[in-house]
Order: sequence, then structure tokens, then C-alpha cells
Amino acid sequence: YLDDVFLIGPSPAVLKAFEDFKPTFQKIGLEIQEQKCEIYNPITSDTISPHTSVPVTNEGMNILGIPVEKKDFITRACTSFAESGNALCHQLPTLDTQEAMLLLRYCHTPRMIHLARGVH
Repeated sequence: YLDDVFLIGPSPAVLKAFEDFKPTFQKIGLEIQEQKCEIYNPITSDTISPHTSVPVTNEGMNILGIPVEKKDFITRACTSFAESGNALCHQLPTLDTQEAMLLLRYCHTPRMIHLARGVH
């Protein structure tokens, strides 16, 4: 998550800051990949600016792996996580017992606890 950046504020100020980041990042060898970016605007999902190809959503967003904002968005994110955990559990019998235990202990369980602590 070290390369995640969240810009918060009025739309014009956020878009200006986003445009200002591009050359600054390029100077240190980083490139903003707009297809991996998302603008969250709780008021509308309309395009905020014709100068960016970044998609706009009004449903919610994930911050450090935690879905935030609207209840339906959070519910869908938690359901998706539960389904992926269910798929993992079905694959566990194909693994060595110790491998399965390590996978649960160090991968799935910490993610589940992180999600449970972050979602209200």
C-alpha cells in the first residue's frame, strides 16, 4: 500500500493536485497508471473532468483493503471476500496439512481480521 495516494477535497482542487502529481512522480521514476485510479464522488458518478480518463464512482471505495462509504458497497465487498474464502476452503484438502494451515494462518485469517476490524 505504499504506492497508494488518496487526494481528498473539493473536486477542482483534487483534479489540480492529481495533475500536479504526474510530473512530480515522473521526476522520481514513477508513473501514474490512470486505469488503476478511481475518483470517488459521493454526490455523482458523472465525469468530473474531460481531461482525465480516470473512472468516477459514487458507490464507495477501498482504503487499505477496507471498503468504506455506502452500505451496499460494503456488503458487496464483504460478500466477495467471503466467497473467495469459501473457494479457498474448498481447495485446502488438496494441500498438505501443514501447507493448508500456514495458508490460513498467514494469509486468509489476517485478511479476515483486518476486514472485520475496519468495517463498521
